[in-house]
Amino acid sequence: MKSNYILDNFESLVCEIKDSKFSLDQESKDSSHGYTFENFTLYSISFQDENGKINYKISNPSNSIHPCTVEYKYYSDAAPHNYIPLINQIVFELQIKSLSKEYHWKNNNDKIQLYIKANPKLEKETKEIRFFNYCYNILKNENDIIESFIKTKVLKCKTSEQTTQFIHKNQYALDKFTSRLIKRINPKSVDDLYCISENYDRIDCLKLTFSFAERLLAFLESDYFSFLNPTIRASDNTILKAQNNLAYKSEYIKSKINSADIDKKLSKIALNPIQKLEDCNVNKPITCNEYKYCSRFISKAFKMLKENKAELSNKTLSDWLSKTNLNTLSFFDYLTDTIIKELEQCDTNTQGLEILFKMLKVQNQNPNSVNRRFKLKLPAIKQQLVNWLEEEAEYVRKKINLEGQNPKFESSENKIKLLSGLSVAQLSYFSNLLLQTNIIKHDNQSEVFRFMADNFKTTMTDKISKESFRTKYYNVEDSTKNIVREKIIDLLNLTKL
Repeated sequence: MKSNYILDNFESLVCEIKDSKFSLDQESKDSSHGYTFENFTLYSISFQDENGKINYKISNPSNSIHPCTVEYKYYSDAAPHNYIPLINQIVFELQIKSLSKEYHWKNNNDKIQLYIKANPKLEKETKEIRFFNYCYNILKNENDIIESFIKTKVLKCKTSEQTTQFIHKNQYALDKFTSRLIKRINPKSVDDLYCISENYDRIDCLKLTFSFAERLLAFLESDYFSFLNPTIRASDNTILKAQNNLAYKSEYIKSKINSADIDKKLSKIALNPIQKLEDCNVNKPITCNEYKYCSRFISKAFKMLKENKAELSNKTLSDWLSKTNLNTLSFFDYLTDTIIKELEQCDTNTQGLEILFKMLKVQNQNPNSVNRRFKLKLPAIKQQLVNWLEEEAEYVRKKINLEGQNPKFESSENKIKLLSGLSVAQLSYFSNLLLQTNIIKHDNQSEVFRFMADNFKTTMTDKISKESFRTKYYNVEDSTKNIVREKIIDLLNLTKL
């Protein structure tokens, strides 16, 4: 491969597809006969025998270029005698007409699976089909060449930094190329993106090109994941296979958590990585880091729930989530809210300080079992919690010192608070702006949060939680920004002469 850009031939083919009038010369037509693309639809049917009654479930059909179909292995188990009469009913339900069909049975203990491979009957080879096969041959050969080139180049890299730079460069190129193709194809859904019609038109040729480029991206994700840029989106090829392979485990985890006596907020937090992977699609991609974290999270959660014979509790689940480094703000808020509730039960600040120091000791002595974190922009959940415990312990310690110096200070219930016309979210965002513009100059943000929460109230609440103020400080909604912007405009209008 002479060029440093591995997708030169892919780019040339896209231009050819765009300009093609589907009128190949004889030489080009003959050269396309190396491989012939097989366009088929695969139907998957699962059977379940319940007390002599056979029930079946039909999964969504997939085209031959779908990532899960490409890796499909043809099974040749014997067809169960009592299941055969159901075939005509299933074919009628699927409305498979004028197609040649192959039936492949898979017997797996108590589970029976039937795969129906349906091929369209073509009367003759049209110029569109010839051009499509021409593209197929180029792409298939080019993928083999590029994979071989990448492997050879990586072996020649003398350092890990060189390998990382090389992989990053090609990962970025493939990501940009496939993203441009998605915009050109403009699919209605993931299934549409991975479906070749019987017209074999330009869009079909672009879909074929996209599927081969995605296979290259999936190849990098499979063989060189540790060298990838974790912030670039994961390929649809990899995601679809992961969704398919982890579907059973995901359903098992959701069933176990939803059926347990678990706090609803914690249940939602625990299921977040599963939901993230399940909701991922062409219009809602996830990064390589999120894909790896979610897939590992599901496997580890499945294993934990399978091995855990005791009843699942809030404490057990939250401890396990901490060990898996689920570092979302919602989980951090849940943990700190739980600690605050425990501190509120203390009779004295000294008791509260002792609890905080014990928790801090436990956190510092507990090693993280998972270094990869869910949110790259946030610290590990252990670090977030340790920082919070240290700040809270320092605050309580200062309160104890003040109590010793001024034993008759005014109770918090009688403390005068300023009533704000802003909501808690708006007040928090406004404080954010004051800090950014250096109107408020203070190095410790936690003390700013505490001051605002202790000295302000709103029309909706007399007591503002410091943690609620902190959360809204970092997570600002557009509606909040719009209202604060209007207030700032009012302030500007008041300054006019």
